[in-house]
Amino acid sequence: MALITCSAQAQIYLGGKLGLAPSLLSYQSLPNHKSKPAFINPLAGVMVEIPIVYGLSVQPEVQFVTRGSNLKAIRTGDKAKAIIDEGNYFSDYSLDNLAEEEHRDNGFADEKERFKLPNLYENIKVRLNYIETHLMIKYEFIGGGNGVYVEAGPYYSLGISSKGTSTVVNGAGKKTADNQLIANDASITENYTDLLKSYPNSLQLDSKPFKGDKKDFHYKKSDLGVAVGAGIYKELDAGRLYFDGRILWGLKNINAKANTSSTIKSRSFQLSITYLYPLGG
Repeated sequence: MALITCSAQAQIYLGGKLGLAPSLLSYQSLPNHKSKPAFINPLAGVMVEIPIVYGLSVQPEVQFVTRGSNLKAIRTGDKAKAIIDEGNYFSDYSLDNLAEEEHRDNGFADEKERFKLPNLYENIKVRLNYIETHLMIKYEFIGGGNGVYVEAGPYYSLGISSKGTSTVVNGAGKKTADNQLIANDASITENYTDLLKSYPNSLQLDSKPFKGDKKDFHYKKSDLGVAVGAGIYKELDAGRLYFDGRILWGLKNINAKANTSSTIKSRSFQLSITYLYPLGG
């Protein structure tokens, strides 16, 4: 009510934004991986700018945003953990004519069915999709048709979906083999990920992190933190165009793994273009 009263004689703006939200999940403990930033995360939202006094306004926002990290497997040293150990393997051809009929499904590693694997490691790409609310306090340094501003405020995030995607690599970080690999359906591939996915019930390479499909990568659906930012704007014939940059600092531990005290907190940066249009024209 106070905001409405203060704004009765001032112009209220309504608008939308589009941008990117590079992010990193900060792990207190991650035994076999290193967390690297994820850069191509989309964001889109709507907001209302409500003036309070000259240059000062409050801006409630609702947006869709993706966050996450790229978890790179440690492949050397004590922390290296192979998901498949080096060795000789075979596919007992069942759906193809690459082997003679008497050699298919016979339970033996016949010569054409053999292939070799090195130690294999799992890189994991985690993406968490949120509906997020911001309440930003903004101060504009007005200068004619152009200006700059600073802003700060809290945010709350509610997870709506998530995806964990695994890529299998060898000790050199390569995704493909120098030799031919034989998939379960008797097709030939050089891609380690495609090979392992062809064998049912062997390894769970993909997951939904909010649902805890992989216990080591299970995340809470809610998050909260603070955002600070700055930007520039330009007055147009109808409305304003803003170029905005923000740093978001998650305050909540979003690690949902059972029986652990290790914390995971989100760190994010947002770059966006916003257009605000005055209500009433």
